[in-house]
Formats: sequence, C-alpha cells, structure tokens
Amino acid sequence: LNYGGFRRDRYNNAETYVNEIEYITLTSTGNGSDFGNLSEYCFNQGGLSSQTRGIAFIGRYSNNQTNPAGRSDKIEYVTISSTGNSTDFGDSSEQTTDTGATGSATRGVYAAGVQAGQNAKIMEYITIASAGNSSSFGTLNTSYSRVTIFSGVASSETRGLFMGGVMSDGSNPPGSPVSDALYGRTDTVEYITIGSTGNGTDFGNLSSFRYIGGQTSSRTRALAMGGGDYEGAAVNIIEYFTIGSTGNATDFGDLTEKKIEFPANSGAHGGVE
Repeated sequence: LNYGGFRRDRYNNAETYVNEIEYITLTSTGNGSDFGNLSEYCFNQGGLSSQTRGIAFIGRYSNNQTNPAGRSDKIEYVTISSTGNSTDFGDSSEQTTDTGATGSATRGVYAAGVQAGQNAKIMEYITIASAGNSSSFGTLNTSYSRVTIFSGVASSETRGLFMGGVMSDGSNPPGSPVSDALYGRTDTVEYITIGSTGNGTDFGNLSSFRYIGGQTSSRTRALAMGGGDYEGAAVNIIEYFTIGSTGNATDFGDLTEKKIEFPANSGAHGGVE
C-alpha cells in the first residue's frame, strides 16, 4: 500500500497534495490500483502493516490540496484484503511529521520526526490489531534529535532498524541556516527489540551520511536504498544489513536511477512472508 503524498506538475512545478491509497500485488508486476482514500490530503506521513492491517500516520495535512495546514496526530488503518477508505485508529501523543516506522506482525513502532518546529527522538508504539492511541516506547540512542530518517519498514520478527537521517541539537528546527555540525546528515543505524520497550541501540553505520532514502527487509536482511547525501544530492546506492547481528552496511548493488524521498516495501509483513 502507498498512502498520500503529493504530485508535482511537470509544466508549472506546482504541488498538489493527495489523500489517495493505492496498492500493488507484489507477486506480479504492474501499475498501482486504487484502494481508497485517507481522511486528509497529506504528505510527510509514515506507514507500516501486519499481514492483515495497514497503518498510516497522517503527518502533515492540507485542507485544500495546495497549502499545508499543519501537522496531525491522526493514526488511521485499512484492512488490506478489502479495498476501501481508511478508518480512525487513534492518536499519537504529539502532532508529528517525517517519522520513520518499523514493526513486527503485532506491534508497530515509529520514531523521530518533527514536532512543532523541533526535531524529536522519541519512539512510540501501537498494537496493530486493536485500535487505540500510541504509547511511549523509548528514545533513539543519541544526544541529538533526528528527523527525516529512511522511509519504509526494516525488521525481523523481533528486531527493528532505523537508518540514517538528519540530526540536530534541538535548537535549530528544519530549514534553519546553520552548519551541518548542528543540523547535519548522519550515517547512524540503530535497532530496537520490538516486543519490549526501551531505547535504541547502536547497530552500525551506512557507508555514507544519508537521509530520506527507502528501507525494507526480509525476515533476515534489511536494505537501505537511495536517499540524499551529505549535500542533499540524490544517490543510487543499495546496501544491506543482516538484521540478527550488528555491523556496518555491505554493498548490494545500485538503483537504476538516483532517488530521494521515496518509501519501500516487501512481501515480509513483520517478518512473516
């Protein structure tokens, strides 16, 4: 499933925010098909799923499709096996955008992002099968806040990964004209044990400072794809980690194009294929 986002007009470069949900059948090639709609026109949102239910963290929304209206604390869900519009799931503790997500077949965890102009390092979780508000999980294991980390879900049945991103000392919100020493890209990869709450733990490093790439996984191997480099330029790098053991990234190959700001998915829902 793909939720929301925005379209850019190729002629006048204008952006239009959307509330559409589309799906693909992973076992066959082909274009996306209409699934339904979210309650808001939104972008900078996050998402994850179990085998049966897809979750969307609304992120930033737009009332009229052309002008951002604000950040949202809404969480919504769909039943994957039947098309239709999203249903209210509950609320996050804060209005947050640009979050990263991971999870198992039963629990979803999201982290980092932007809250009221400041970067965050908190993590919260939901139980996917039952609607309700999110609960505190812990914080990422850094003295800095993190924002715009990789999109998509990288996890095994027990362990989830958060890759790369942008770090700040908390005094400089996104867009501030400050040096990368205060607001810079990172190569940090952290992991959590999904079934128990707690802070992030160092896993290893990407091969370079990167943010807003795509991440996905099988039950055993996680991929980090594309993203923006230290200067924000798109790259075509693909690298992998073995989820069950810590360590730095290993080269996997290359994307056909250099890409930035894209999510990724796979047929492994919380480690179940």
